[in-house]
Amino acid sequence: MYLALLDEAYHAPATTARFNANGGKILGSAYLGAALPDTAGVHNIVGVTLLEEKRYEEAAAEFRASLKRREDSADANRNLGTALAALGNREEAISYLRRATQLAPDNQYARKELEALLR
Repeated sequence: MYLALLDEAYHAPATTARFNANGGKILGSAYLGAALPDTAGVHNIVGVTLLEEKRYEEAAAEFRASLKRREDSADANRNLGTALAALGNREEAISYLRRATQLAPDNQYARKELEALLR
């Protein structure tokens, strides 16, 4: 995760940095804790970490931020669907998982999650 964040930070324009005071596992280092680029990839990576920590509301907010920057991301659509399902928002979760499977028909994880919700 840290290498992906570093790659995003290195390649993002300096003007896209956003400040985040959360600290801890998500940010990982003083450099990354000071400023994270405001990109779809970073929001998705941070969201995945929040999802793993069962912080579903915060994860959903990060995935929504990712989709605002890149709405055609199959990963962010799938991840938002997963977070929404965990929050009990079944219908909304289904719509994002359907979108993920449309964008990436070979994504078995999105397909399995969608099928589980449709049962």
